[in-house]
Amino acid sequence: MSRSPSCPNCQSTNITARNYARKVAGVIGATGSAAALLGSAILPGGSSVAFLGRSAKVLLGILAGCATGVAVGKVIDDNMLANLKCRACGHTFSRIR
Repeated sequence: MSRSPSCPNCQSTNITARNYARKVAGVIGATGSAAALLGSAILPGGSSVAFLGRSAKVLLGILAGCATGVAVGKVIDDNMLANLKCRACGHTFSRIR
């Protein structure tokens, strides 16, 4: 069972995760995949069924790009950034393993 982290500065357990890298990487992943897929998938002409198929492909691609970005951001948050913030004193720190 994992213990909730406590602040190394004041020992409070009122801690929040900032998750900045997850948020930014998710937006970058979704935006990048949207730009690539929209440029190649939505072409004029064809039936409405083909348009709906292309639109579904774009939407799934955007979701996949976002999920990939969030996964990369999680690694960055957990290993490189001071992702945790104490709500009591404002100190930021990394999870100690």
